Amino acid sequence: MEVKNSLPDPAAASILAEAAALDTKVAGTPAPGSPGEPVAAPGTPAPIPLDQELAGLTATIATVLGQFFPSVPKVLDDEKAKAIGDVLAPVLVKYGLDRYVAGFAWRVELNAIMVIVPTIAAVRAAIVHDLDQANAAAGTPAPAPSSPPAPSSPATGPMLRPVESVEHHPV
Repeated sequence: MEVKNSLPDPAAASILAEAAALDTKVAGTPAPGSPGEPVAAPGTPAPIPLDQELAGLTATIATVLGQFFPSVPKVLDDEKAKAIGDVLAPVLVKYGLDRYVAGFAWRVELNAIMVIVPTIAAVRAAIVHDLDQANAAAGTPAPAPSSPPAPSSPATGPMLRPVESVEHHPV
């Protein structure tokens, strides 16, 4: 009995391997709207367009800097923030940097911090302002800065002393 070679020629084997790889790739990507398409978790915000995200980031930076430098929000107003987002988004896409913004895992937390920190700073400034006005109206001088705490004794814990002099030793 003669045994026939059941293996295809090398060219056909190569084509079959490519076809199998393509089938695997296509099978891993479900069509939009199909039952196999990944669904975002409930409560997950819809993705923000890159230009809007960059405009929002610019506006937030202006707000944060505005807490320390009051002229910055006048320069980086909403119109300029939008313009920056409009021109910067295509640059990020061109150089492939948009993937770092789009896939940034801590975006929600960073946005929360960028909103909360300036708000806390503004509330603090408002409280200090109100206290200063109340003290001025009552004729009470503003409280002096508190004196440093007394050094601790060995019985209460180790004592930290300020550095008297610093010697510079080249490395």
